Amino acid sequence: DNQLIKSEINYHEVIYDIYHCAPQILSRVVPYLTGKLLADQLDTHLRAVRLVGSLFTLPGANICEAFQPIFSEFLKRLTDRVVDVRMFVLEHVKICLLSDPSRPEAPQIISALCDRLLDYDENVRKQVVDVICDVACHSLVSIPVQAVKLVVDN
Repeated sequence: DNQLIKSEINYHEVIYDIYHCAPQILSRVVPYLTGKLLADQLDTHLRAVRLVGSLFTLPGANICEAFQPIFSEFLKRLTDRVVDVRMFVLEHVKICLLSDPSRPEAPQIISALCDRLLDYDENVRKQVVDVICDVACHSLVSIPVQAVKLVVDN
């Protein structure tokens, strides 16, 4: 019976719920999440990307110093070899920027987006343009002129 209970627990949901209520408690879980973002198994990899993306898109989410390593690793997933992973990250960074375009991490996110304008996958490039345009429509001053020029040139 004990094994049955363990297999039914969705640890990602538990982590999400804890972060939602008390993010400071999760500082010790950051290395675990980083490892999951780097997992070889695609299913584990995708679930970790969804979880971390969901954590950072919560209203009022504060990516403090303790969470900066996991956030940096999350942004690196924009260069992941799996297109679906890159697309999931794009969805979450769009929500992140739309919820708070002036957040301290915005320049880092926009820089990572601009780098993906040259992605080898056409759908990823289209999604990057969509994200940048949506954020610019929401808050024009949040997108640097250089980023807009890159979108226009591509």
